[in-house]
Amino acid sequence: MTNDVRSPEELHLRLKKILLNYEIDNFRRYLEVMEESLRNRAQETSTEMQRIGEEIQKSGESAERRAELTELLVESYRFDGFANLMRQSFFVCLYAFLELWLLRECRIEGKRTASVKLSPGDLRGSVIEKAKVYLSKVLGSEFRFDTSREWEKIKKYKLLRNCIVHRQGSLTGLSGLDVDPSLEKFVDDEEGLHLRGPGSKILVEGDFCVEALRIIHTFLMQILFPQAAAQPIAGVPSKSSSASR
Repeated sequence: MTNDVRSPEELHLRLKKILLNYEIDNFRRYLEVMEESLRNRAQETSTEMQRIGEEIQKSGESAERRAELTELLVESYRFDGFANLMRQSFFVCLYAFLELWLLRECRIEGKRTASVKLSPGDLRGSVIEKAKVYLSKVLGSEFRFDTSREWEKIKKYKLLRNCIVHRQGSLTGLSGLDVDPSLEKFVDDEEGLHLRGPGSKILVEGDFCVEALRIIHTFLMQILFPQAAAQPIAGVPSKSSSASR
């Protein structure tokens, strides 16, 4: 029997990776359960509308059938709003998770480095901007923020998160928060995001949630475990596994 002797640094990294993957898996399960529930409800509505349509074809249109169909159409519209609210909530929670892990990494590594007297709270900017400066300038991380595809996405996620939290996801609704002009282009270009209605309401679909989870997991792995960043990340669903829209 061999002794598995690990250094304190190896144990620290191993525990950190276990905790990160555990929480990512919780988000993955959250997303799967949410999408399955939404899929089932959408199927129920579709089946009921098909039933009414068949009855109209057989027996002709009646006031009762028109009322049923109108009620289902209203319910379908409400359901779209409900589904959007759930997916927006998932995304906001996921973004908060990213902020927490970045701040935690800065604070823990800052305390473990005797020469560091500065804390992330001493810096200006948003949470992710503070983390970038602290990791690269204070802790000396070699992560290339300026060429990272994941970092570019995360900067757009910040704009989307702020719009959802402070404007209920509306680009033109009443709010004291100004919308960054680049957000609309991001929504137009990003798979799983759409604009609807006179208030330019941002609609979030399941595919976007899947991709955001993958991007944030990949980014955190690159930041926290640079030696293993090139390895495939297991346990994160691909776009093809998300719910159909």
